[in-house]
Amino acid sequence: MRKQPKIKIPKSTSILILDLLALSLCVFYVVYTALSYANLPDKIPIHYDLSGEVDGIGGKSVILLLVGIGLRLFLMHRVGNEYPHTCNYAVQVTEDNAVAQ
Repeated sequence: MRKQPKIKIPKSTSILILDLLALSLCVFYVVYTALSYANLPDKIPIHYDLSGEVDGIGGKSVILLLVGIGLRLFLMHRVGNEYPHTCNYAVQVTEDNAVAQ
């Protein structure tokens, strides 16, 4: 693994707003799921075929898997943004091109 330079990139206002929006949506997603979980039917469709017919049925706990996937994607994005030197890049990252990469 190549050694990447560690630099601190200042965040613009628009990036901070988008980060706050993404965090707010994650919180809303968790709260909404928790509040509506009791009202869900015991079995819900989890897959549809090309004609729109249900061909997969699962328990309502599948919804929790979707929440977990969304939260994990958010956290992975945040870690990648906070620690860019831990990510893989297609080109050699140097001090000169680190901000652009």
